[in-house]
Amino acid sequence: MKTSLMLFTLVLVLPFLLVSISKAQDVKGNGNVVKKTYSVSSFNRIELNGIYNTIIKQGNIESVEIETDENLQSYIKPEVTDKTLQIEQTEEVNFKESTRMNVYITFKSIDKLINNGVGNLKTDGTVNMNALSVSCNGVGNLELDLNSSTLNLEMSSVGNIELKGAVTQGDFQISGVGNIDAEDMKVEKLRIESSGVGNAKVYVTGEIQPTVSGAGNIKCKGNPTVKNLKQDGIGKFKLD
Repeated sequence: MKTSLMLFTLVLVLPFLLVSISKAQDVKGNGNVVKKTYSVSSFNRIELNGIYNTIIKQGNIESVEIETDENLQSYIKPEVTDKTLQIEQTEEVNFKESTRMNVYITFKSIDKLINNGVGNLKTDGTVNMNALSVSCNGVGNLELDLNSSTLNLEMSSVGNIELKGAVTQGDFQISGVGNIDAEDMKVEKLRIESSGVGNAKVYVTGEIQPTVSGAGNIKCKGNPTVKNLKQDGIGKFKLD
């Protein structure tokens, strides 16, 4: 049943993606991969819009590096507006046979991370925050190693999420297609709502408030106190 629902969702999503792609011009990489470094002004938010993989890390100097075929470099541009770093394609094109398409971002501190694009997003090493809000609306996997007081996660994307680290208070809103593996992220207090297609595994040490209204299960380790449990969908909540 879960597989059928996932396939049904993909059938609905893919035609829109294909129509968008069919309108764009094809651009083929020349095979000469280069990495170009951009100096950027200070930012505290990151927004990704395009077709590429992104690796983010924490450091003392903010910068952006784009690694791809030499003739494709001009199609991806970093820009900071109102303290938001945006990585966007300069033209509506399809990258045909690109040898590599990676964006490397170094930041000092951010409070918002938005992925509207197509591609995987991951952290290079552990990042430390006071508070972070993550919104996944595209297609691709997310791997996040994070220590933070608070983490707000909104997932309406197609792809899997893997979380590591430690969080004092978390709020997860899951309405996409994909699994969440957060057993390696210890959360003291978590509110989680699953209305999508896919399973979620979490580790909570204090208190969890779960709502299950979709087609996926929530499995929880850590033996927390369970409050305000709501189960309206096919999926179930279970303490492991």
